[in-house]
Amino acid sequence: MFSIGLCLISFCLSASAQVKIAASHNDFKIQVLRCAVKGSSCYVDMLFENKGAADLNVRADIEALKGYDDAGNQYKYGNNANGAFLYIADMNYAMPSYNSNAVFASEVPVKVRVEFTNVSEIATQIRRLEFHYVGPNDYLDKRVVKISNIPISR
Repeated sequence: MFSIGLCLISFCLSASAQVKIAASHNDFKIQVLRCAVKGSSCYVDMLFENKGAADLNVRADIEALKGYDDAGNQYKYGNNANGAFLYIADMNYAMPSYNSNAVFASEVPVKVRVEFTNVSEIATQIRRLEFHYVGPNDYLDKRVVKISNIPISR
């Protein structure tokens, strides 16, 4: 009886974890819309809204895209077993390119989707999703977004 009580408490604590969003720069208001599995892929759908007064032209650093689930798996760009892919406003960032910039209009939400392939059937959340992008004025200005505790809907 004692071990069942501990198990229930543990489940309640993990189920109530809040989605956390941390960014190294305040360029965007970020909202996680959903995280759902279709087939063996998991899709994290988000809205990014440029908070600045001017349009923002950024380049995604696709090679730094990675994710971790609560079943102990890591997903990253270029990994054929457990891959990670980025889509911005329906544009596929499948290949890294310094010419593949995305424009975020001021105060207009833009759809951003991250796809993780071959997601474990026992995973219940993406513990951390991390990606980098380069700021508008300096290609050495890498900015990081980390999103934690994203529940997976099945």
